[in-house]
Amino acid sequence: CMKSFDGIALSAKAQKVLAARLASGRYKSPKAVVENALSLLDSVDREHDARLATINAGIDRGLADLDAGRYSIFDKEAAERIKRMGRERLGQLKRKSA
Repeated sequence: CMKSFDGIALSAKAQKVLAARLASGRYKSPKAVVENALSLLDSVDREHDARLATINAGIDRGLADLDAGRYSIFDKEAAERIKRMGRERLGQLKRKSA
């Protein structure tokens, strides 16, 4: 079942949300609720776009490093080196907290 507010058809769930917001007294009209919701949606979209841009920039840097030969092979020796460094760091943290 869809209901229309100013030409916009809303689902039953959206109608309940809208009615609850209006009943709270925080919003004076359906238009105010929709405008606030759209403002929040715009903010979320901008944050998403910024995060995506950061991820893409990291991917581009990684690909450029690969193209320039700036990489190392992750093998058993590398894994052991990382584990050893982690254990050393853990030991330092434990000694500091003791």
